[in-house]
Amino acid sequence: MKLINSIVGILILAILVVIGYKSGQMLIELSSPITPINVSESKFNLPEEEPQTLNLRWNHFPLTVYVDTDSVRQDTEYVDAFRGALELWQASTNNTVSFFVTSSPAADVTVEWVSSLKEKAMDTLGNTDIKFINISGTGLIQSADIQLLTKSGPKQLSTIDMTNLAIHEMGHALGLNHSDDENDIMHPILVVPSKEIKGIPDKEVSRLQEIYSVEPEPDLRIIEANVSKATVKRITTFYLINISLIIENNGLVDAISPQMAISTDGIAVKNDTLPDIQIGNSLSVTLGNLRVEKDFSAIEIMLDPNNVIDELNETNNFINVEV
Repeated sequence: MKLINSIVGILILAILVVIGYKSGQMLIELSSPITPINVSESKFNLPEEEPQTLNLRWNHFPLTVYVDTDSVRQDTEYVDAFRGALELWQASTNNTVSFFVTSSPAADVTVEWVSSLKEKAMDTLGNTDIKFINISGTGLIQSADIQLLTKSGPKQLSTIDMTNLAIHEMGHALGLNHSDDENDIMHPILVVPSKEIKGIPDKEVSRLQEIYSVEPEPDLRIIEANVSKATVKRITTFYLINISLIIENNGLVDAISPQMAISTDGIAVKNDTLPDIQIGNSLSVTLGNLRVEKDFSAIEIMLDPNNVIDELNETNNFINVEV
C-alpha cells in the first residue's frame, strides 16, 4: 500500500513538471488606451450619449499655454491682451487655476488668431475646441485649442475687446459653459467695442473652485474576479489557486506601481507590484498555480494594502471570494 502511494505521488509530481508548473506565475495584460472625445465649439455641444451634466476639468496645474504669435504679427498687443486674460483668471481664482506660457506647440492649451471661425461656432468672435475623456461622469480635458478673430465684421478689435474675448474663451478651456446673464463674461455674445475689461463674476469663480475642489487622484477597483482551488495530494497535501481578475483605474490620474496583496483566511500568500494603470484603463491579471500549504475557505485580494496611493475612493480596493 505504501509503494502504491509513493508511485501515485511520483506520477503527480511528474505531471506537474510536464505541464510547466510554476507556483504563483502572474500574467499581465493592459487594455488599449482610451480614445479621447472631441468637443468642437465653445458651447460644449456634447454628443448625445454624453450626459449634459458632465463636468469638464483638467487634472493638473499649471496648464501649459502656447500662443501662436506668427498668426498675429501685425497686432502684437493682442498677445499681451491674452496674457493679461490668463493673469486675471489666475488672480481672480486665487491661483485655483494657473498657467505657464511655453514656446512649444505641444501644450495643454493652444491659441491662434484666425480670419474666420468654423461654421458651427457658437460664439461670435472666438471658438474653443475641447478634447476630453469621460471618466465616470467627469470629462477629463486632454487639450484645448482656442481660435480668436481679429475683426468684428470690418472693424478691428481693440485690445480691450481682445482681452474680454480671451477671458471668455479661456473660461471655456477651464471647463466653464455659457451663461444666460448678459453681463457675465461667459455670455456667448460680446458687444464691441468694449468700454472696459469685464471682471470675472464671483459665480464663475465659485463654479471653478467647485469643479477643482476634488483633488485629482486615481481610483482603483476590482471589477471582475474568478478564483479556483485545487487540492493536490502527494506525500503531503497542498492547494493550488488560480486567479484571474480585472482592475480598473476610474480616477483622474494614473495609478503608479500599485501594490496587490493576496491572502487566504487572513494569512498572507503573495504580494506583487503591478504595472502603472492609466486613467480610464483596465489591467487583466492572471495568477496560475499559486501554492498554499494550509486549507482555506476564502481568498482576499487587496489593492494598495499599505495605503500608499491617495485615491478618490478608498473603500473599493478589497474583494473576498469564498471557495
